[in-house]
Amino acid sequence: MRRIAFASIPVVFGFVTTAALAASVGTETREGAETRQGRSIENSENIQIRKGQTQRSTTGADQRTANERAREARQTDDVSAELQGSALFVPMIQEIELGHVNTGGNTVAAIFRECQFFTATPAIPIALGPFPDPVHLNFLGGGTVAGIKWPSGTNPRTRVSGEWVWKRYSWYDRPLAYRFDTPRNLVRCNFAYGHTVATAMRLLADEGAVRETPLKEKVVLVRGNLEERAAQALVAAMRSPTVQQQIETDTRRVTSADCLVPSLYGLQQGSWEWQCGSMKIDPGRLQATMAGMTVLGENQFMGQRLSFAQVSGHTINARSSDSQSKYSSRETGREDARDVSMGKRRSDSLDQTTTTGTSGTANTNASPR
Repeated sequence: MRRIAFASIPVVFGFVTTAALAASVGTETREGAETRQGRSIENSENIQIRKGQTQRSTTGADQRTANERAREARQTDDVSAELQGSALFVPMIQEIELGHVNTGGNTVAAIFRECQFFTATPAIPIALGPFPDPVHLNFLGGGTVAGIKWPSGTNPRTRVSGEWVWKRYSWYDRPLAYRFDTPRNLVRCNFAYGHTVATAMRLLADEGAVRETPLKEKVVLVRGNLEERAAQALVAAMRSPTVQQQIETDTRRVTSADCLVPSLYGLQQGSWEWQCGSMKIDPGRLQATMAGMTVLGENQFMGQRLSFAQVSGHTINARSSDSQSKYSSRETGREDARDVSMGKRRSDSLDQTTTTGTSGTANTNASPR
């Protein structure tokens, strides 16, 4: 189809303007064909295997054993009144001193009968020699002191040694107001009483049970007849060769030194204390000490202090308990784990495009004159 267009011509008054008119004719023709073809193939394969396997091994053992035993025994005794060692043994020694007991010529028993510490006036030593002045003997027999001359002056004690320590004089046996003996013999007496009773107390304590009082004093509980047991212990101590040897050894050791014995003036003043070596003796108190240890006196014998009581009966309460517990445990465990993974994938793609066609264009232009 052809189209023709005519344009109008404008006119402006005052001025004359003329525009040329132009005319154009165009023709366009297109023809075509397009073909597209596509193909897509995809293959995917995934294999995953999981297997759990964890290996863990635990072994534990716990074993506990407990044993418990409890035993309790209570004993109630019927106990007699307590007796100090001196109260128990001194009455027996007094019977020996007086010859009321047949000791069969025992050496220690002979010393007891000679010393008579518990049945006669205590003996004392004195330094007058073998032939004292009759005035002095008269004084010792209880006479007056008028006109007397003190052989040692006004010193209460006199130092002696040698035979003055051990020799006994005949005038000792005269009837006097005092009992006299040699320092050595009196030292021997103190050791005889001290060692013998101390040994007897130990023997008796070995047969009984020892307990302490609230005042920390030891009391020996003896079953059976206490006096009979004590008498047996005393006889055993008197017969002991060890005791007899110890008496003589200590006596020689102490009296080997000088002695300080009472003088006539000391007796007149009431001073009876005397000393040999480290041993100090007070006849008035019936006490002898050596290096701080009480050999005899104040319920002590060679430093030992014991009291005794008789047990006549007893009651026993017993309780026993046994307990046993046992605990045992054991733990065993196992765990396995394993993990395997595998994957596979395939992909194919095809894309094809085909295009065909024609195209043409024609233009016609005209302009006026």
